[in-house]
Amino acid sequence: MILHYTGNLIVCIDRATRRVKSEQGAGKEYVCVARLHCRCPGRCQGGSGPRTLTGAVFQRPPLISAVKRELRIRTIYESKLLEYDAERHLVVFWISCQAGTDVRTLCVHLGLILGVGGHMQELRRVLSGILGEKDNMVTMHDILDAQWMYDNFKDESYLRRVVMPLEVLLTRTLR
Repeated sequence: MILHYTGNLIVCIDRATRRVKSEQGAGKEYVCVARLHCRCPGRCQGGSGPRTLTGAVFQRPPLISAVKRELRIRTIYESKLLEYDAERHLVVFWISCQAGTDVRTLCVHLGLILGVGGHMQELRRVLSGILGEKDNMVTMHDILDAQWMYDNFKDESYLRRVVMPLEVLLTRTLR
């Protein structure tokens, strides 16, 4: 099973890596596509499934995971159904959650709540801490192109557009 992860990832260089620790602990927002294992009875259309997944939830990361598989409690601040495709058994929902929440596990829980089973198909992080998709998101290709422009033509204008200063992360931080 190939999972597609896209969206916002904060990458820091040099001294800014010290600051990223607080951003990693900040809340996250995702848009997720979950595939249900069979047709969902009427409960999917009303969006009751994703709304049930709010508050404190118990999670144990999946077998294939980068973190230790210990039971932990994570907080889901808000979640809502965006779309339900009954023909293809797909649920698209938005979720605002505590950092460290395993959305794959949430998709399995959603399938259990709906009584049909389910798993995550795609995941997009739309907000990480204070930085969202509209906040100067660039691709790795943009960074490579900017570096190439600087190395070959000593033109740093593109590099300055794709690499943001550390102060961007500090604008909404209390002293």
